[in-house]
Amino acid sequence: MADIWSTKAWYPYLAITTHWIHREKATNGLQLRSTLITFHRLQGSHNGARLARIALHLLDQVGITVKVHLSFIFLPFSTCAQGGHWTLDNCSLNDAFLKELEILLHPCEVEFNHKDNHIRCFPHVTNICSNHVIDSFTNIALVDDTGGFTASTSGPPSDPDNQSYEEAVVHDPIALCWSTVQAVRTSGQ
Repeated sequence: MADIWSTKAWYPYLAITTHWIHREKATNGLQLRSTLITFHRLQGSHNGARLARIALHLLDQVGITVKVHLSFIFLPFSTCAQGGHWTLDNCSLNDAFLKELEILLHPCEVEFNHKDNHIRCFPHVTNICSNHVIDSFTNIALVDDTGGFTASTSGPPSDPDNQSYEEAVVHDPIALCWSTVQAVRTSGQ
């Protein structure tokens, strides 16, 4: 799993984690294990090709790709080394990243397919779907270009705690929340 975050000062960081199933010898039970492989500050711009080179370099530094290469050499010829699966969000940058990673792993004889090894991030997909649903119910005409809120022509609800669905929709609470968030974000506070 990999993701990029930016600090409040807009410094981008790349984090790569790994997750695997471990069989406990004593109990013969299965246990999910996870670890942070790297947390790296990115310098300069980051496109898909550059991120693939950076990720491969970081994996090389912690010896992961070396272990994959060595296991390939000592395993029977019918076994192929694999580059694992990557959980990433749906942005096109990540598609370019995985395509370049496939190209970089090919000379190392590591089997990797940018489409088959890409697991779409479920929370990101859910967020996209939720935004589409919210957009279909939001009256964007109530929000002006400056991020402010234009009051409904019907005025405030008579009793906000006891209003009907129709009364609530007229006041478009989603647009009101959206414009409030926009105002807070642009205020610098």
